[in-house]
Amino acid sequence: MFKAAFPDRLLTPEFTLCDGDKVISRTITEGTMTGIFMGIEPTGKKYRITATDTYQVRDGKICARWGNEDALGMMQQLGLIPGGWRTASNDDVGSLEGDYGE
Repeated sequence: MFKAAFPDRLLTPEFTLCDGDKVISRTITEGTMTGIFMGIEPTGKKYRITATDTYQVRDGKICARWGNEDALGMMQQLGLIPGGWRTASNDDVGSLEGDYGE
């Protein structure tokens, strides 16, 4: 579904952390909607979001996964739902330091 709708989809790892049996990865995902996505005609618009995945590893294999991604931000950027507020994924890299009062 994603490959057909976003043929230029690119996932860029931002960082990976390991602690015990857990591995955490933050990824930036971006692409252009040039194909049908979930029955919706292409918008030709680009999106850029972040995602965080946590994996549990046992005996050298992934045995569990939990993930979060900015699906709301993606839908807004593609023009599929209204919204005009800025999210961290609208910028060139990750979250903004100013968002945290620094």
